[in-house]
Amino acid sequence: MTARRASTSNAPPRKPANGAGARVPAIVHDVLRTAGQPLDAPTREIMESRFAHDFSQTPVQVARSALTLG
Repeated sequence: MTARRASTSNAPPRKPANGAGARVPAIVHDVLRTAGQPLDAPTREIMESRFAHDFSQTPVQVARSALTLG
């Protein structure tokens, strides 16, 4: 199984398979518009060895607003 990267296209978001339109808070879109930063080296090494995937282009959201999503 390979990990998939989030799409960066401008295509509209897909609806869930069951047809129900999922609503997400506006802050989710705000956070996803930020660039983020690369994974730190030790974390990236662990992730890449366990998932056999290159995480060099995977951004991590570190903005204070991202913390409110949890």
